[in-house]
Amino acid sequence: FCIPRRSGFACGGAASRSRSARMAKGAPAAQSARKTIAEDRFKKRKQVQRVERGKGLRFPLQVYEAVSRFTPQTRIKYGPNPKSPTSKSYSRYARYSLARTIGEALKLGSKPADLLWEYQRGQFKVLGGPMSDKPNCLLGGEKKDLAEKVLSSFRGPSGFSLKMDQGKRKLCEKVAKEFGFDLDKLHEESDQTGNNESADVQTERRLADAAAGRTLRNAKAARRKITDAEVVEVLQIWGFAQNETRLNVMPKGQRFVFSDTIGAMRLRTGGFRLTDPTVAYPNFVRLLCQWFADRQPEDINRCKCVFTGINVNANYAAEMHRDANNEGPSAIKALGKFKGGTLRYWPKDRQRPKPPLESLKKSDAVVMDIRPKLVLFDGNCAHAVDKFSGERFSLVFFISRGYQKIKEKDLATLRKLGFQLPTPKLVATMKTAAREAYE
Repeated sequence: FCIPRRSGFACGGAASRSRSARMAKGAPAAQSARKTIAEDRFKKRKQVQRVERGKGLRFPLQVYEAVSRFTPQTRIKYGPNPKSPTSKSYSRYARYSLARTIGEALKLGSKPADLLWEYQRGQFKVLGGPMSDKPNCLLGGEKKDLAEKVLSSFRGPSGFSLKMDQGKRKLCEKVAKEFGFDLDKLHEESDQTGNNESADVQTERRLADAAAGRTLRNAKAARRKITDAEVVEVLQIWGFAQNETRLNVMPKGQRFVFSDTIGAMRLRTGGFRLTDPTVAYPNFVRLLCQWFADRQPEDINRCKCVFTGINVNANYAAEMHRDANNEGPSAIKALGKFKGGTLRYWPKDRQRPKPPLESLKKSDAVVMDIRPKLVLFDGNCAHAVDKFSGERFSLVFFISRGYQKIKEKDLATLRKLGFQLPTPKLVATMKTAAREAYE
C-alpha cells in the first residue's frame, strides 16, 4: 500500500517500519532533554521562592519566638473579621474569634498558621496571662492537652530552630559570615545528611570545626601555643548533644547533660570504634589534642600523659560518681568564666570492693580549682563538681579500659589527629603518679 505525501508517495512496509524505528530510537534522548529542561525550570522556581534566611515561608523568627511562648491560658482578644466574606476562613475566624484564651481559640478551630499570621498582623491582642519562659518545644513532660501539643510543635522558620539559644544563634551568624558560609544553606544541608545529629547541632559543629582549623593555622604560622581563650571560643560554637546516657554524672532532676566523647568508644561487645564526631570534625579534635600537648610538661610533670578519649562537657555540675570502663588515670581542666565549680576528689577511695558513694566522708575529699592548669587524678576514685554560676566547660583526657583492642586503623587515625596513645608501661607510670600526687 502507498500513503500520499506532499512530495509524492511513500510506500508502507519496510520503509515505514524503518521510519518508526528511527523515531523510537530518538525518543529516549528527547525525553531526557525534556526532563532536564523541567528540572532546570523547577530549580529556578525554587530559587525565586527561596526567602531571606530567618523568615521561613512567611513569618520572621521573632513571630515564631513570641507565639511559641504562648500557653493555653494566655489571654487574647480578637479584632474584627479581616477575612473575605466569601471564603471558608471567614466563617472559621468568626467561630474562633469568640475565644478569650489561646487554648479556646485552638479548640474552636484556629490553626498554628493562623496564630502566626494574625499575631504578625495585629489581628488579635495579647492581654496577659501566663507565658512560657522559653519556647514550648524546649519544655519537657508529656503533652496531654490539644493546645499544649500544638504550641510545642513550633520549631521556627527555615534556617533556624527555636531550640537554638538566641545568643548561640547570633554567634553562628557571626562565624558563618566570617567564613563566607550561607547559614541557611548550611543548615539545610545538615538537615539532609541523615545521621544522628540534629540540624542545629551539626551546623554548630561544622562552624566550630572551621573556627578550629583557622586557629590551628594561625598558631602554626606564628609558631605559638594554643591558648585557653581560643579553645573556649571554639567550645562556645560547638554543638553539644543532649547526652541521656551518662546517668552516673547527671544532676538530680535532669534528663540529659551536655557531654560529648571524642576518640575511641568502648562497645558492649568489648570492642572499640571511633565516635562519629572524631571522624567528622578533625580540626576540632586536632585543636583539643594540640592544646593538651602545648600544656605538657608544664602542667603535669610527674609522667607523660596518654589518652584514648576526651570527654567534652558544658555547663553541668557532675554528681559524685566513679568512672566506668576507665583505666583510671585522667587529666582534667575547666575553662570559661564562672564562679564555683571546683573538683571534689576522694583520692583514698581505693578499697575493694568499692563502698557505696554515700558512705564516703566529705572531710576525706580534696577540693581543687582546676582552672589554672590540667590536674592528674584517678577517675576510678569518687569525684564530683561543686555547683557554679556562669559558663563552665571541662575537658577530661582518659584511657579506656581494654584499649589494647582498638583496631590498628583506628589507632592510626587517632595518631594523625594528635592523640597521645597509651602503652602498658606508660599507663602504669600514670597510675603511680596519680596515686602519689595525693599521698
